[in-house]
Amino acid sequence: MAASATVTGTSLVLQIDDLSTAGVDITLVDGAIGDLLGPGLVLYAGGVGAWTVAATGVGNGQSSIFGIDLNSLAISSNAGGTLRLSLTETDLALGMPGPISVTSLIGGTTQGSVSYASWVDDSNAAFGHGALLFSGASGAGAFAASGSQTVPVADPFSLTLQVDITHLSRQLTSFDFAAQVPEPGTLALLAVGLLGLGAATRRRQR
Repeated sequence: MAASATVTGTSLVLQIDDLSTAGVDITLVDGAIGDLLGPGLVLYAGGVGAWTVAATGVGNGQSSIFGIDLNSLAISSNAGGTLRLSLTETDLALGMPGPISVTSLIGGTTQGSVSYASWVDDSNAAFGHGALLFSGASGAGAFAASGSQTVPVADPFSLTLQVDITHLSRQLTSFDFAAQVPEPGTLALLAVGLLGLGAATRRRQR
């Protein structure tokens, strides 16, 4: 689980970075040493600077619909600062020409604040920021948001999710963030689930 600033020749990668320190703190590559789950899944549970993190990344091969998912059930801090979680998957292919519609959905709760964004990259670069799909921010409390973009891409391409969590003191955050190309019925179910996650977590904190 050594730090790495460059990722090449990989498919699913999770990075976790305390922005108060130089370089990327944690880089987990699917199937490499330090990956605690099977193919198409990455998990990190442990410390990152002043932070305690439990986060998972789900690749397209493990998703019920085309897309990727970044999830954290518990992120806590002992002091103020900002933690960045990024998930990317390269070599994605839909097998059809023309533009695609990508929907991004996020839900969760925070005692600090969060900002988030998703991208599709037609050059197939890991953590590529080719076309911004969705972005937003939320203050303390439960939150949920979604957005869709239709973008021209050619196989292969990459998808990237990024969440920045800012805490002012000893605080907690949890979230679920996905970028997907879903069928309409599946999208509705996913949106309801993300809204429920935010409400349930807020009740537990109370």
